[in-house]
Amino acid sequence: MPEKHCPTASEGDASAETIELNAKAPLLILGVAIIFVIVVYLIPKDRPTPLSDAPAPPSVTDGLTVQIPLSALGKQTPPVSISADKLSAAELGDPIAQFNVGLMYDNGIVVTQNYAEAVRWYRLSAAQGNADAQAFLGSMYYDGKGVAEDFVEAAKWLRLAANEGNTFAQYTLGLMYYYGKGVGQDLNEALKWHQVAANHGYALAQYNLGVMYEEGHGVAQDFMEAVKWYRLAADQGQAKAQHNLGLMYAKGEGLAQDVVEAHKWLELAANSGDENSRHSLEILEQQMTQEQISEAHRRFADWVKAKK
Repeated sequence: MPEKHCPTASEGDASAETIELNAKAPLLILGVAIIFVIVVYLIPKDRPTPLSDAPAPPSVTDGLTVQIPLSALGKQTPPVSISADKLSAAELGDPIAQFNVGLMYDNGIVVTQNYAEAVRWYRLSAAQGNADAQAFLGSMYYDGKGVAEDFVEAAKWLRLAANEGNTFAQYTLGLMYYYGKGVGQDLNEALKWHQVAANHGYALAQYNLGVMYEEGHGVAQDFMEAVKWYRLAADQGQAKAQHNLGLMYAKGEGLAQDVVEAHKWLELAANSGDENSRHSLEILEQQMTQEQISEAHRRFADWVKAKK
């Protein structure tokens, strides 16, 4: 991306002083215009990643952002403890015990990691209607772990789990509809399954809904709705949602413009390792007074303390 002009320190001070004193209307307008230009043209935005014509790698995409291994998208491994009794129960057909043995082989807990064995035990449990096993079996087909990669088979098992209320499966099925993997591409279905998972508190689904509403993907563009979903995900610590929420505050889209709140959310995202947010903070701070920056730091600290 070609380098663009950043306002000088003197320009930032003048703009900040105008906002703080609210004295000269022309300078106030100029200051707001400078912030708008910086936010729109200089601050990087977490936007959807377009589909590639290249073959998909054996990992799922988080739909609207970057490629992340499926296990990092919320396929959280429950605590596993195994005993001779539980192994015996699995062999006797108990679906929960079978699922736990599958987890052991999937993650190399107690036993040597073996994806094929994990698939075998997941399948036994899934065939008896265990939604967690169905979701994990679907993920194995998606990733090609222990079985050949097969998006159609992945969608089959994920749909069964999604219909039973498994939020990971609901979210991932939404991604598959978004990209047309294993199912026909259908943004309405993508929106529906993201909505279901988001309503159950799934942070990545909430973030993706925010992007869809902000960009107008599969739904009418609606900044207020985007802010709503970004905030829900951001409150759970989702860094990309925190970044985009910060930008919405900086631009005044879907809510009143507030550079202090913008700084708070960007700082939270940066604190989680989001490089875009670190760059955004450097630019935004050029348009803020030291008092505003200090207040933003205070709000950041209060948020972190409240989450402990």
